[in-house]
Amino acid sequence: MFNKIADYKEVNLVKRDPSFQQKYFRSTDLMPFWVADMDFEASPEIKEALTSRVEKGIFAYEMDTSSLKKSVINWFDKRHNWQIEDKYLRTSPSIMSSIGILIQLLSKEGDGVMIQTPVFPKFLQVIPNNNRK
Repeated sequence: MFNKIADYKEVNLVKRDPSFQQKYFRSTDLMPFWVADMDFEASPEIKEALTSRVEKGIFAYEMDTSSLKKSVINWFDKRHNWQIEDKYLRTSPSIMSSIGILIQLLSKEGDGVMIQTPVFPKFLQVIPNNNRK
């Protein structure tokens, strides 16, 4: 696993787009560490699972997350010997909504929130969008 670097020229990746880099970072000679895209090809198991899901032909929000939670619990147990109870796991529609919720829960309007750049540009918007500095 993670032993084959993907041929990123076959897809339109934001992190490799010089015009995007110039717009947001005013430079085009950057190492793309500001976004968490993978540089390695997905494992056969992941590709098979995605293919199986795509073949069902329905793309919508799902209610049952028990298999996802079980996978997360097993991963943490296997990799880190950390036992997590599924009652502590929640799903979210996006990382941005989760960050916004955490900002609201852990700070007050007008508070300062530190962010370390370079980061995905939308991370810079979530702070003022939640009335934080």
